Amino acid sequence: MLVPSVDAIVQDQDLLTLAPDATVRDAARAMAERRVGAVPVVAGDRLVGIFSERDLLQRVAATNRDPDATLLAEVMTEDLVLVDADATVARALSTMIDGGFRHLPVMRRNRLVGILSLRDIPTEYWVMRQNWMAHRTTPTIN
Repeated sequence: MLVPSVDAIVQDQDLLTLAPDATVRDAARAMAERRVGAVPVVAGDRLVGIFSERDLLQRVAATNRDPDATLLAEVMTEDLVLVDADATVARALSTMIDGGFRHLPVMRRNRLVGILSLRDIPTEYWVMRQNWMAHRTTPTIN
């Protein structure tokens, strides 16, 4: 089923957020409980980072950091790529694939409204992108 925008996917999302002073252990537990792969890190009403399973693996486990003593502010991803809630799903999917992201913060008027995960994107968009890429790379015969 084609959806008009990213907003249609995240509009009913029960968004999990954590503060920068939460520990990695707090984040891991909350992510496991909610079965999500990333959590936005928010200071007040401002998005300051995102903490993902990749951050947990690369910045905590692989470096032997103590998850009970390490704060999200120390290991979160701060250089964020965002998508507007009004963006098309195709645009968001392209941004995620091209950037190597599995999670993308969704914003409306500079306010966080959701997190788009690759697994949230309907199959039809994957098929359309695959067909478009195949067509784009197929040489034409004149």
